[in-house]
Amino acid sequence: MGSGIRKMKNLMKKAGSKPPVFEADTFFRATFYRNPEYSLKKIPAKVGEKGVENLSRQERLLCGLIRNDRNISKKEMMLRGKLTKKSVEYNLGKLKARDILKRVGPDKGGHWEILEKK
Repeated sequence: MGSGIRKMKNLMKKAGSKPPVFEADTFFRATFYRNPEYSLKKIPAKVGEKGVENLSRQERLLCGLIRNDRNISKKEMMLRGKLTKKSVEYNLGKLKARDILKRVGPDKGGHWEILEKK
C-alpha cells in the first residue's frame, strides 16, 4: 500500500469520518464517505414560508452553501456549486424575492441569512 492511501485513511479517521473503501479488480475504485453534517442537500426545516419542498436543486445547493458559510461570496458559490455567475445571481434573486434569503451588510464584509418561518 502506498503512502497516499495510508495518508487518506489517517486524515479521514482524524476528521471523524467513516474510513474510505478501496477496491481493485479490473479498475481501481476509492469510495469516500462524507460527514452528513456537510451535505449540501440538507437545509433547515424552517426555511421560508413555502417550505423546502418548493426549492429547485440550485436553490437548495445555494442554501446549503450559505448554511455552511454565511460569509460566502458569489464567486465562491460559483466555484463550490459549479454554477455560472448568471445562475447564482438568478437563484439568489428568487430566494430573496420569496423571503427565504437575505443579505445583511455590504458586498464586502456582509453576510447571508436564511430566514426562518414566521
